[in-house]
Amino acid sequence: MKNLVDFVKPILVVTKPDAPKGRGRKLQPTPVKEFALENGIDVITPHSLKGEDFLSVLKNLEPDFIMLADYGGKLPKEVLEIPRLFPLCFHPSLLPKYRGASPIERAFFNCESILGLTVFVMTEKIDEGKIVLQDKIPIDPCEETKGDVIPRVAKLGAEMLYRSALIIIDGFREFGEQIGEVSYAPKIKPEEEFIKPEEGTKKTVGKINGLSPKPGARYIWRGKNLKILRARPICGERTCEIGNFTFDKKERKLLLGCSDGCVEILSIQVEGKRPITGEEFARGYLRQP
Repeated sequence: MKNLVDFVKPILVVTKPDAPKGRGRKLQPTPVKEFALENGIDVITPHSLKGEDFLSVLKNLEPDFIMLADYGGKLPKEVLEIPRLFPLCFHPSLLPKYRGASPIERAFFNCESILGLTVFVMTEKIDEGKIVLQDKIPIDPCEETKGDVIPRVAKLGAEMLYRSALIIIDGFREFGEQIGEVSYAPKIKPEEEFIKPEEGTKKTVGKINGLSPKPGARYIWRGKNLKILRARPICGERTCEIGNFTFDKKERKLLLGCSDGCVEILSIQVEGKRPITGEEFARGYLRQP
């Protein structure tokens, strides 16, 4: 939404209810709600999208469009039927590829070099509507993290939603069918957050960078719970013990051994501690000078 207001100011923002966060478990608003309030945009946080009060609010506004992005929930038929024109959704994949909750993460896991972007007309079926616009951007899972990519995705997504609205208002209705092999990007399960060095350098780095900064790729080493937040594969022949850390004194690099080489660890976090560099980790936990 932060980027969308560069093009048009929404008449209403709908986001999730405040939720307990932090050690004190105090109720905290979503970042979307905070931004809306700071910018004088009306915002509501319904517990149910089927509640009569919520539906009445939407109907009374008589919106031309409903626009959805990263809501994390399915819109019921009662909501989809409200806009005068169309309910539009932005999804970061080239649909029908990576339908589901985690398309960016899955693209990193699979070491994709391209991330797709789609605006489509929502239906009751998740991510199955007709396509209004599509685009794509280059990504490098070996050098970038999800956190690096998301701002670019958000900016382009906002622009695409706005462009979609403009061409629809001008009369465009030649929406495309989703063509190609269907694949899915389900929500990341807790067990999927763990890296497996035996799977090789690319998959290990893809998972580390694809889960950064949140929730963070997990790894248990010498009884310590670690989150590895940024990594890159080491080019050239290099021998490292699979699953163990080594510190390269000459190049000042923390290395993790994989089945086909080594991964350089650039940022890592021991449970309960702040994130640190690989060299700082080596000094504190590998007893290296």
